[in-house]
Amino acid sequence: MIANLVDDAQLHPTQLDVETKASEAKLLAGAAQEDKIQAVADIDVAQRKKSVKASVPYTMWVRPAHVKGVAMHVRESIYVLDVQEDNSTQLQLYAYQDIELPSGDTIESGTVTEMNNLDGIRLLQELIRAGIHPLVLIVKWQKKGNHFQAVTYDRERYEYYADHMAELVTIRNEILVSFGGLAMDAVPYDTSMTANAVKKELVAIRKAVKTLQREQPAAVQQPVQGTVALPKEEADRQSRSSHTGSSVEGNT
Repeated sequence: MIANLVDDAQLHPTQLDVETKASEAKLLAGAAQEDKIQAVADIDVAQRKKSVKASVPYTMWVRPAHVKGVAMHVRESIYVLDVQEDNSTQLQLYAYQDIELPSGDTIESGTVTEMNNLDGIRLLQELIRAGIHPLVLIVKWQKKGNHFQAVTYDRERYEYYADHMAELVTIRNEILVSFGGLAMDAVPYDTSMTANAVKKELVAIRKAVKTLQREQPAAVQQPVQGTVALPKEEADRQSRSSHTGSSVEGNT
């Protein structure tokens, strides 16, 4: 997430506002993009250093940005089924794709697409028939908190999937494309290369903020909590697509 943070912020500025607001960072009035990026980067770094036994603030529970990051890491599409309190449902497909920046550089960015439920069921059925086990998460919305449940498969299916991964990736991509999706690169993440990219990105982010602070007149800077509010319709949309909760393994 951190390695592509600056580029993703340029592509999805509204999502940056959502992530900055969730971080509860104390920003300045009219905070610049550089300040928002550093706020998100700092909270991500802080969370990585915490013990798995530490309590997690509600604002840092799983959100779309995290699910996108997981999809990119495991090199799989992730299907999230939202179940509202009235039992209405909406299926969302999380994936990733290469996007060309205005500079001409290409980066990999996480994506999320709402799917028609009937098309989504047909897609999942096609994948399972082909021996592919889609990663499906179900999040049930409740007043006391929203929690993910993961659909699991029997051990024999897992073993077959693992043993035939190389050939099944090609079949998976063919099925995704037939349903209007995108073929996804299955090359695993290089952990060391990604870690080095994160270090360089953090240095660049902090350098950009220091440069901005030197250039901005201090007189016009007033501390405030959070960021500029989103337009109502955008805030509503982000609320519908934001998933908060902890992972709970289920069965199918």
